[in-house]
Amino acid sequence: MKAGLLIPGLLALVAVLLVLDL
Repeated sequence: MKAGLLIPGLLALVAVLLVLDL
């Protein structure tokens, strides 16, 4: 697994969900 890409991807996904929730 490419954790180097997976972790930033999850953080980006969470950030998008937070923005959409606003």
